[in-house]
Amino acid sequence: MHIFWDIPEAWKSDAQMIAALNLVNESLGLFVCHKRSKAVPALTLKPGEISQTIAPADKDNRFNVSTSFLREIGETLRCGGTPDSLPHRSPFLDQQIKEFYQSLQEYFVREQRFFVRKYPWAFDKPFAVALTQDVDLTRKYGLKQLGKFLVTGKLRDFGRGAAEFISGRNSYWNFSELLNIYRQNEWRATFFFLARSREGKGYRYNISHRKFRRLFGKILAEGHRIGLHSSRFAFDFPERISGEKEKLERILKNPVTGVRQHFLRLTFPQAWDIFRQAGFRYDSSCGFNEINGFKAGTSFPFRAFDWTENVNYDLYEIPFSIMDYPLVEQETDFDRGWAAFQDIAEKVQGVNGLLNLLWHPSNLAEPAFRPYWDATENWLRNTDCFQTHLEGLMDWWEKRNGVQLDKIIETNGGMELVLSAPQGVRGLTLEICSPRKIWSLYKNAVIVPVSDSITRIIIQQLHEGENRLRFSYY
Repeated sequence: MHIFWDIPEAWKSDAQMIAALNLVNESLGLFVCHKRSKAVPALTLKPGEISQTIAPADKDNRFNVSTSFLREIGETLRCGGTPDSLPHRSPFLDQQIKEFYQSLQEYFVREQRFFVRKYPWAFDKPFAVALTQDVDLTRKYGLKQLGKFLVTGKLRDFGRGAAEFISGRNSYWNFSELLNIYRQNEWRATFFFLARSREGKGYRYNISHRKFRRLFGKILAEGHRIGLHSSRFAFDFPERISGEKEKLERILKNPVTGVRQHFLRLTFPQAWDIFRQAGFRYDSSCGFNEINGFKAGTSFPFRAFDWTENVNYDLYEIPFSIMDYPLVEQETDFDRGWAAFQDIAEKVQGVNGLLNLLWHPSNLAEPAFRPYWDATENWLRNTDCFQTHLEGLMDWWEKRNGVQLDKIIETNGGMELVLSAPQGVRGLTLEICSPRKIWSLYKNAVIVPVSDSITRIIIQQLHEGENRLRFSYY
């Protein structure tokens, strides 16, 4: 079955409601039809002012969906969550959307109806993990900092820093160690670099230097991606962002598709409009500095929008949920901090979401942070998940979302699904609710039984254009 949203006419031009519907449809992988088709039956979802999230279907297969449920999604996607808001400590929108789907699933099982959706991640992976690095500092001790130690009487820090400075050793330039960790585990990461070396009296680093050019070459050669870490005060001078992007692209000799704002010093939706105009494909600035949690209430990528101008954008927001600083600064010891990490990771896995981790490479050298790096590495090595850099994640998300269900054909003792794909997709997983157990006659597919009524089909390779998948009942 398709899903047919029978939405009020006024909603069709309401950017916030469209954003809410997009999140529901994309996170669940619903096959949504905009016009009814005889080739594929449709279940109608009709918003209404009722108390519960979803009311039982009537005899015409029409579900009443709570309008307040969809309105809450749209409001929360404004990224206005605050650190002291308890719901934002969990992906509560994802949890509500999952409950919504479970209500649909119970209906299909009870009525013995056939239903199919696209599972979120490739090869039936239960959730996804993204590793991102914000490169804020690349030198621990400089002359300016050593001078501050002397003026403030921090002689022990001065001695330690002077020894490292004189020796030529730089504990913050630890990219070889970091890349080695990723190489050994075959992980892919996204590095966000500052392109503006100086703001006011503050100095960071100069990406034009040949050592950065060599570093960028290594990062890209090993399959990682580099994005822009737009400078701290860029939103006081928005024209800087395009200039910083162009500078980084000239040095990389590659397009830069992703951005994260330094210090998360930005406001929505203005930031999305600026990033869109600068030519970015995605932003990953939605998160908290003070705590770990879900500023937009969701762990999934979602389409950016402007509720003030009533416009939906092609730009995606990929929210992050865990940063290294809150783990160290908000918890009294490692055990408590690691328990907080695991709590969020389990909640994301519970909704089949995306765990987007924000680390700072310089902290790999800091004793307070190192235990979290080591624990995260060990945890991820023993975790079954979909793992890639943010650009690869967007590639997957858009390919998966582009797959359409064109026909359902009843055959003798089974059925045939006709899918169309704008481009090839590896590992697309379909979740099928069926009154009878099914078996694939499609040699390119792997059957994964979930329950008596739910089966997942892993399609090794979905080709561009039309794909026919035949199934038999048993």
